[in-house]
Amino acid sequence: MIRPAALVTCLAAPAWAQDCLPVPVEPGAPRELPGEPPACYEVPTEAGQRAHLQVVDGPDALFSIDGLAEAQEDYAFVSEGGPLRVRVTSATGAPFVLRLAVEPRADASRAWRMTEGEGQVSGRAWIGAEGGPSFGVSCMAGGPGVGLTYDGLGTAALTRPEAEEMPAVIEIEVGGAARRHSVTLRRIDGFDRYWEVADALGGPLLDDFAAGSTLRLLDAEGSVAGRVDLGGSARLRDAIERRCGS
Repeated sequence: MIRPAALVTCLAAPAWAQDCLPVPVEPGAPRELPGEPPACYEVPTEAGQRAHLQVVDGPDALFSIDGLAEAQEDYAFVSEGGPLRVRVTSATGAPFVLRLAVEPRADASRAWRMTEGEGQVSGRAWIGAEGGPSFGVSCMAGGPGVGLTYDGLGTAALTRPEAEEMPAVIEIEVGGAARRHSVTLRRIDGFDRYWEVADALGGPLLDDFAAGSTLRLLDAEGSVAGRVDLGGSARLRDAIERRCGS
């Protein structure tokens, strides 16, 4: 799916100096963009919104997103906010159709759903619409500690078939400062979009989790795999400490 060499010449060409066509989007309503390469679109997004772009027609069309991805046919990610510049090219210049979907931003008021009972505590937060990609935090009294799982969109690094374990960073914004915690991610049961933090979460990370406003997971290449608001995380942290002593 990733073919960087195919765009080297085109990215350097004067055609990329063209203005980008503004494309308003309605979250939750996919739209199709027909065009002829080279083409450029500017898409407004908010931080935390999940976006998905896919070439649905065009024999050799590829798109790049400035500062984020190159030479893609199908790419999903969580936006950091602001306008996205999407550039489309092809070797033959044949017409294409690009499908664009942006989901509503997660509602902070329901960011972390908590369940408690039978000596265990678990919480889950969805990146976008409920039932989609999410983070989970759980513990069990007398167990090995507090675990974190990520069931999500995946990044280029996380969806490589050979990837089974990799270093990652959990970044939590606390009081306007980004606090970074190094972790190791491990693939679960062969599912390429389902990962867990290999070691139990430590106290400093959990304290930042309770005090922070947002959490981001960055893969080994620094790409953002997911971002969630931390509304309700303090209540979850208190329950974890009470039930599991962590």
